[in-house]
Amino acid sequence: MSDISDKILNRRNFLKAAGLAAAGLGLAGCNEKEPENTIKYPIEISPGLERIADMDHEHWDAGVLFHKKEIHVFGGSSQHSWCWPIAKYSTLNPDTLIWTPRKDMPEALARMASFVFEGNIMTVGGKMYDKMGHKSGPKVDYVFHYDAGHNKWEIHEPFPFGISSAEGVMVDGIPHVLGGHIGNVGMNLDIFKYNKAKDSWDVKTRIPTPVYRISTTTAKDGKIYIFGPAILDKKKGTGEYIVQIYDSRNDKWDKKDMPEGYDYMYSFVKNDNVNLWACKGNYYSDGDVLKNVLYSSIEEGKWDKADLPMIFTSMASCTEKTVVDDHLYLVGATGINIGRKGKVHRFKLPQKTT
Repeated sequence: MSDISDKILNRRNFLKAAGLAAAGLGLAGCNEKEPENTIKYPIEISPGLERIADMDHEHWDAGVLFHKKEIHVFGGSSQHSWCWPIAKYSTLNPDTLIWTPRKDMPEALARMASFVFEGNIMTVGGKMYDKMGHKSGPKVDYVFHYDAGHNKWEIHEPFPFGISSAEGVMVDGIPHVLGGHIGNVGMNLDIFKYNKAKDSWDVKTRIPTPVYRISTTTAKDGKIYIFGPAILDKKKGTGEYIVQIYDSRNDKWDKKDMPEGYDYMYSFVKNDNVNLWACKGNYYSDGDVLKNVLYSSIEEGKWDKADLPMIFTSMASCTEKTVVDDHLYLVGATGINIGRKGKVHRFKLPQKTT
């Protein structure tokens, strides 16, 4: 474990020499201004749906976590501005609706696995962009820890390989990484467990049923719940939507069919209950209003379903989600109906779930 040092600078210089843009500190290449908070929040967008805050950028594919009574937002990209990824890190208090700036990430990255580990933020992997800001930049093996007490980032030993869009999940207090894309090889199907003593990552097991993508992952009582469309026929593409359940304490796998397939999903544990937020929609129909639902009692196989407030497509496809108390937060939404800057929205979860 070390402080920010020449290690990251050497990697950045290597990438530049290779003709790839290694984003600098802050907002590399961006000249966008901080938002002018002239609107008094919260405001109601539709019945049950509130907009509570502006963001300085869109923060697509950012890290979003709830920790110590604040929503942490770090990294991501400013997609429509064709900027490089964002290194900025700030926290939002959901009660006062006030943003607090934190120390920028050591590299500007998007699509990282992230979790709260021993009271601090931890990120694994991520993706850079090329010189034009397109998503063809390299996947990296960086592992960063944010020391909240000293407001600084530390560099840990790298992940075994460069990876982006992986899922980060805490299982019995230990970070695990699964899924994600490995260079040009394809989907990672191994589940890696963090070894704190060696500051390294060990393969715990392998996902038995290949998936087109892992849509969302959560953990409860030592079990990892992996939601996503299975690959049943490589020629036809995706098949049925399933949840694969790994019991890490007994090293056993189980599989359940989902009641229906969805384009966007987010899973979480609330009041000792595994829940799944799900929504259908066309990614390119930016202004569509979509119906979204919440499933609960999943570990019992009941899949109890409740309707939620209507949202715009961009709120489903262009945001990261987190749960705070009895609300689901959508962080980073953009779109023709709500402006190109990122926003933070929230709606109350059904009483049965909370």
